[in-house]
Order: sequence, then C-alpha cells, then structure tokens
Amino acid sequence: GALCPCAGPPCALRVAQRVRQGSPWAASLSVRESQRARGRGVFFEPASGEVVPAGAVVIEYTGEAISAVEASRRYAQQYDDEGLNYVLCVTERFGSRAETWCVDATDMQSGTARFINHACGNGANLAVVPIRVPDDLHAGRVKAWRPRLLLCARREIHPGDELCYDYHASDENQRPILSTSPCLCRSDTCRGRL
Repeated sequence: GALCPCAGPPCALRVAQRVRQGSPWAASLSVRESQRARGRGVFFEPASGEVVPAGAVVIEYTGEAISAVEASRRYAQQYDDEGLNYVLCVTERFGSRAETWCVDATDMQSGTARFINHACGNGANLAVVPIRVPDDLHAGRVKAWRPRLLLCARREIHPGDELCYDYHASDENQRPILSTSPCLCRSDTCRGRL
C-alpha cells in the first residue's frame, strides 16, 4: 500500500506476508550433527546445486506465541535446570513504544528452525524478521494480528552451509545479555559467550 517503504517490486514485505504457502527452501533443510555447536544444527542440502538468494524467506520459527513475562516464568520454572531453551524473543519498536514477544519452540511438535544454531554478528547467515499476519477477520476487517518470526537469508546460502542467526540481534538498541556458556561460532565478530 501507500505506506509501504518499498519503491516497487520485489517487495520483501509482501513476500514475507505470503509465507503461508511455505518457503521453497524448507524442504532442502536437514538436521544433523554440527561442528559449530554441541549437538545438532540445520544444514541447507538441496537435491541440485541451488543457492538461496539473499533476502529470501528460508523458514519460519514456529511454536507457541507467548509474552516476555511468560517466557521468563517458563525459563525460571521449567527450562533453567534442564539447560534447554528454544524460546526466541524479539522486541518490536513502534515509534517511542516497544513490545517484546516470544515464540516457544520447546515442544517436540515445533519445526526444524528450533535446531538452528547461533553465530555472532557477521557470522550469521540468517536474520530474524518479525511480522504480523491477520488472525481474526470479521466482515472483511482484521480484528487481531498474530505475530510470526521468519528467518531470512542475510546473504547467499550455498549447499552444505549450516544455517545460523545471531541470538542477540533482535534489538540493536540494547547491549546483548550474554550467558556464561562459551560461544563456538568461530566468526570474526565472536563475542566469546552465547
């Protein structure tokens, strides 16, 4: 529409809004052991020599949409002892107002994206893109918007590449709160801790 910042096609916002049809790249992703981290990672392994172009929607981070307060409660009561955490939080800014919301992908029914590992700064080949899609329509008008998290290619992704995003890149206005866990990303901009 008139408020869209894009000058014309191809409009990244329109592409993101149409992700309901699924990403053409999702079928080429596999979960296997990672050299980058302890455990598994997600790799791009197409049947042919395809390359994911920069800006493409690669996969959606699926799970239960929850508030930041609920994410903190779950972490303290459920996940802290296990060391297990598949909760991805983002802060959206609307002028002077900020809203933080999260997607909890801990449930085994959640998608492949929960196995995507971290890489600091420029080492990450994916970016987290929060969008809102109509959730409740009444008489052709949107009554509610549902948040979704897309993982889009920051640069070309080639066959065999492990997918990764910066776990601390959702709010560039804040210094990341780093854990005591060592970072194994080996990127030039590695912070040393997750």
